[in-house]
Order: sequence, then structure tokens, then C-alpha cells
Amino acid sequence: MADDEYVFGDGIKILNAMDERIDELFEARERIKSGIRDKIDPPEEPHLNARKYDGAEWSKMPEVERDYLLGNIISTTSRIMIYGSTGVGKTLFTMDLAAAIATGNRFLNWGKRDSARVLYIEGELPRETVRERVISFEKIYGKLVYNQIWIICRDLMEVNKDNLDPLNTEIGQKWLYDTIEAIQPSLVIFDSIFCLLDGDMKEPSQWEPVKLLSKNLSCRNIAQIWIHHTGANCDKQYGDTTRTWEMDLVIRLNAVEGDGTKINMVFEKNRLKNPDNWEEFQDCSIERKEKGWVIVGSSSKMGGDMISKYFKMAFHALIADGKYAKGCGHNGHQVMKVNLTDIRRYMKDREHLDSEDGVLTSSGRKQFQRAKGAVIDDKEFTGLNGWIWKI
Repeated sequence: MADDEYVFGDGIKILNAMDERIDELFEARERIKSGIRDKIDPPEEPHLNARKYDGAEWSKMPEVERDYLLGNIISTTSRIMIYGSTGVGKTLFTMDLAAAIATGNRFLNWGKRDSARVLYIEGELPRETVRERVISFEKIYGKLVYNQIWIICRDLMEVNKDNLDPLNTEIGQKWLYDTIEAIQPSLVIFDSIFCLLDGDMKEPSQWEPVKLLSKNLSCRNIAQIWIHHTGANCDKQYGDTTRTWEMDLVIRLNAVEGDGTKINMVFEKNRLKNPDNWEEFQDCSIERKEKGWVIVGSSSKMGGDMISKYFKMAFHALIADGKYAKGCGHNGHQVMKVNLTDIRRYMKDREHLDSEDGVLTSSGRKQFQRAKGAVIDDKEFTGLNGWIWKI
């Protein structure tokens, strides 16, 4: 009898074990079914509100105007790289550009905007050279006042026993954020990548920590300009080129062969270029003169098309300068009129027209008349009584 009970008891245990296993299989099957349903039927309340990103919604969004710092080329969200060979004049060019923005002046053919605070971080030049550069651009843009531009020079920081750690390190970026918090600039200029970052410039890993920094500055509406060098090939930046992928504007500066004063300015990338502002993004030769940087060219060798382009460039630059207000055109519509005398003077000062000792020659006057006639014949412009405006 005891044996029968023992056998019977084991049988119960086996049956119970089978029931539990069957229950587990049923539960597993239900979980699989549930998972399949979840994949087929999206949840009622998705994590992402897709409606907000629908293409039809974008045009309904309120317009967000760019806060421009210079012409239509630099805004507070711009990410810019300027690069060139050693000694070409990158720092001289960029310091003058910074001074123009800080004092609310025009620069080249980029019209003036409201003055804005600029932070310039200089990692190359000794302090005596920086001082000479400041005195130099003050002669062009006027005496600086406080709270316009800050120039942090590594050399002076070492004298003051301050530290400037690489900006692709955690401690270096903390210093930068603290400095930005104290100064509240609209533009930060980094001169240069070689001097302010640590590591091998040929490796993407050197730039990797800067990506988030760059995006954070844009989110704070702080424009940024990064100065960089070329390699042995003066037409290419040194090292890893992926750093330009997220830039809005990339400018290459090259020395003009056989001329120690002129620089070729080439726009390799220009996201903000459009049919209304294309003149501001034209490749050109530039030179620093007593009154600042100007666009120059050998006018006697330029074709009519090029001089016509410079005519239109002068027209848009003078409008961007804020000198002119809207007036009534011949058809009664409100237009932006520009005085032809001012256009002629603008082109003469930049050597777009033939001149001698600052006075237009007979050929220079003919060049101007041909350029004016060409833009009118193309039905882009019209004019009356010494004024011209866009149709």
C-alpha cells in the first residue's frame, strides 16, 4: 500500500509540473502575440509628436529673422572657418573684421550693422604685436571704448599667470564657457585651431570634442570664426577636413602671386548665399589700405561683365550701409535709390575703374558708363536724374 501511495504521489507531482510548463508556454505565446500587435499597431500616444515635424507645418511657423552682425554674411548663428598659408594675413584680416563688427562699421562690401560684442582668443601672436594690431585698426574704425572687443592673448595670460588650456579638453571648455558668461559676446573668434586645440590635426579625434561646443555656441546665438592653416598645398586646409562639414561659411585666403600686398579671397562654402545677396559671396582680390580693406582688381584687364558685377556689388553695398532710404520710382512704386556718384566713387576707391592719383581717367569714365548701360540693358536696373534702382 505504501508503494502504491508513493507511485501515486509521484504521478501527481509529474502532472503538476506538466501543468506549470503548459501555463508557461501559453504565457509565452501571448507575449509573442502582444509583441507582434505592438509592431503592427502603433501606440495610441507616440513618444514623438510627428505632427510638429510635418512638412506642411514648417511654412506656418512664425518667421525667425537672423540677427546679422555684418552685411548678409555673418549672423549670430554662423559657424565660419577662415584658412590660409602662414603669413598670408589671416590674423590681420580677421582682427580688422572683428573691429568692424565691434564698432558697427562696414567691412569690404559687407554693410554695417549694429555694433556687437566680440571675444577674440589669440593663441599665436606675442602681446606687443597684438597691441600694434589694435592701434592699427583703431586708426580705421576709431578709438575703442570699453565693452566692445576683448582680445585674450596667450602670451599676456602667461604674464598674468592665467591658464589657457586646450579648448578640446574639459577644463579648457569650462574656462571658455565661464569667460563667455562674463563677457556675453555675440561673436567669438578662435585664432587658431593649431594653437588652441591639443592633439594631431590630421586626426578627426582632435576636433570631435569641439563639435558639441560649436553647436552649443550656435544655440546661444553666438557666432564663431575658426582660423586655420593650410598644409604644403596652399589650396587645402591642413589635416582632417571633416571639421568644415558643419560650417556655414568657409573662406580661403591665398597670396596673389607676384604681389606682396594683395590676397585672393575664395568662398569654398556659403550656405547663406541666395539670388538677393550673391554679390557678397563673390571670389575677389582684396588689399589692406590706409582706410581699411578694399576689393581690388586690375580694371584695365577686366572684361565688361566683371565691371558690371562690381557695379551691382557697389549698389548693394551702399544700400546695406544704411545710407539710403526708400524713394518713389518712375512707376510710383517704393524703391531703394542709390546715387550714381556714390557708386562711381565706391568703384574707383577699390580700383574697379581706371584712375590716376585718385582721379578717374577717360577710360575709367567710359568703363563706368558701359557698366551702367549693361545693367540697365539687362533690365535689372533703371534710373533717372543721377539715381539708379533695381527693377
